[in-house]
Amino acid sequence: MSASEFRLFLDGAMLLCALMTIVNSLRFKSRGPSAFLLSAAFLVSGIEIYFYRDEYPQNALIAGGVLIFLLLAADIVVRSRDAEAKRRGHK
Repeated sequence: MSASEFRLFLDGAMLLCALMTIVNSLRFKSRGPSAFLLSAAFLVSGIEIYFYRDEYPQNALIAGGVLIFLLLAADIVVRSRDAEAKRRGHK
């Protein structure tokens, strides 16, 4: 894979992240706060790809990776909290 093909691949990945950010934001009504957490994770992922493509310092990439991890962990907490509330509500 040439450098220009790799950049094109990264551009496509950023576009996909942007699309998923929009899709998850539109699903707020059905998914609640989890939708915004996933939107933010996709947004940061797209920014990470941009940083990687433009050779930003490794510290920026690490910070973005940590932020993605925290957003996904928060999503897991919110989903399990909502599932527990749903179970208690149905009993």
